[in-house]
Amino acid sequence: LLPVEDTLAEKKDVKDIYAVRSMLEGLCARWATDHITDEQINELEEIKQIIDLVNNKELIGVCIDTCHLSDAGYDLSDFDKFLDLFDEVIGIDKIGCVHVNDSKNENGAHKDRHENFGFGHIGFDLLMSVIYNERLENVPKILETPYVDREYPPYKYEIEMIKNKKFDSQLIEKIRN
Repeated sequence: LLPVEDTLAEKKDVKDIYAVRSMLEGLCARWATDHITDEQINELEEIKQIIDLVNNKELIGVCIDTCHLSDAGYDLSDFDKFLDLFDEVIGIDKIGCVHVNDSKNENGAHKDRHENFGFGHIGFDLLMSVIYNERLENVPKILETPYVDREYPPYKYEIEMIKNKKFDSQLIEKIRN
């Protein structure tokens, strides 16, 4: 290994030194159900203020979470409306990843309880529309779904279902067996 000072001297850019980009994930705890509110804008502005305090802004981004959005009351059938507001306040280029998960709760429950992909109140089709939203084409999507029965990891099965673009209502049973 090279001494730190020698390594740093060779680097021209902060991005050459750091390989990690931190993500803020706290959005949408207070969203209303059917329209953009001042409170929603304020929450995004709070995230923007945090980003503004960071010296190396290329090292920070925002993670949006489908369950957080839904449980907070945001209608994912109009996801582009959220992206428009996010772009206006923070800049869509700051979305660094998307946590994709369904919700055990009805829209607006304010509980943040994740459910397996397509088996909750958001549903397969809306989650697929988030994953394949053209505006987020190059943004990594991360499954953040619970183990089935707290024992069986569902990820390879959920990924297969997503790749096939077809909901499998028997998936949970198949994972258990």
